[in-house]
Amino acid sequence: MYATTENASPDTLVSLATAEPELAVSILVPMATTGKETAANSTVLKNALRDAGEKVADAGVSDSDQAALLSPATELLDDHEFWQNQGASLGIYLTAGHEPRLVRFGVSVDPQVSVGRRFRIAPVLGLLDADDAFLVATATHDGAQLFTATRADLGDALAVGLPSSAGNEGVENDYENPVQASPPLRPNTGHASISNTQVYGDAPPEWRETRQHDHAQAVVQALTAATSDRHERIVLVAGAEMIGLLRPSGLFAADVDHNPESLTPEDLHAHALKAIESELDAHRADALSTVVAALGRADGSATSDAAELLTAALEGRLGTLIVSAGTAASHDDDLDELVSAALGTAVRIVVAEDEAAPAPLSGLLRY
Repeated sequence: MYATTENASPDTLVSLATAEPELAVSILVPMATTGKETAANSTVLKNALRDAGEKVADAGVSDSDQAALLSPATELLDDHEFWQNQGASLGIYLTAGHEPRLVRFGVSVDPQVSVGRRFRIAPVLGLLDADDAFLVATATHDGAQLFTATRADLGDALAVGLPSSAGNEGVENDYENPVQASPPLRPNTGHASISNTQVYGDAPPEWRETRQHDHAQAVVQALTAATSDRHERIVLVAGAEMIGLLRPSGLFAADVDHNPESLTPEDLHAHALKAIESELDAHRADALSTVVAALGRADGSATSDAAELLTAALEGRLGTLIVSAGTAASHDDDLDELVSAALGTAVRIVVAEDEAAPAPLSGLLRY
């Protein structure tokens, strides 16, 4: 593959939404992930490329420049291996003079193509929903990992320098401690007249406990550093002993008593989501009720006017943006502009079901 395929992450989506290319081509297509249906994936892209070609031509791009612009996507059509390893949807983001961005999404989208000033991420905006995303930390005595996650799927493991083990580095697997002490102080492993007794076997319980405690503290310190600038809640998946060591840190919104090494990625996601979903739902409901109440007061602290929302986002006055699911799925260039402005100023995004959203677009203002 000439281009790197990325799993969707908040950083990836924000970088795409806030980019300012001369001409942005966004191709979003649903993917089959198993069975014979995967053979049709390239056909889905082929149809989307036909639409993209027409829209690029309408934007005034010459035939030769059009071919060069779309060639990274066109070359994928014959890459059999590429089509066997896809997520629920694929996003292809193209602009002249830059490497293509190929992004796997864990949520399904309807096929759509946009050509304009902004890349289109609105159909997968739920992946940036503060009440849709969370982190999953796994911990055992052999190491720890931190994963991104959404309600839809488990994302990548983050390279954040978590400890790899409980600290046996430089120590033999068997506890071998030459004892140089007066006979009464030696462990009962040999005759008192022996001047140098060697202890073989498991480490003393207090030594093992100390190593485990130190390992847990190292995990907490690494997680604290890795998540200091993130807002997602963290779910801990670990055995009871590790949970007992890590829970007092206060880092975790929920925990799951299960050995993570025995779980598939799908099971790990399911266990973590079950533990955190009610809290995610409660925070989303609170955000919606706050905006509904502010709109009802009509005191200028909230608005459902798209133009006012865009102005507020550009000026840094927009605090929370609520987008109905139907609006997020629409083919709307103005929404691309609003999303770009909102993400550029760290606005909280909430994607709500159409019946729960107070309006297609609404938001709470900071001031």
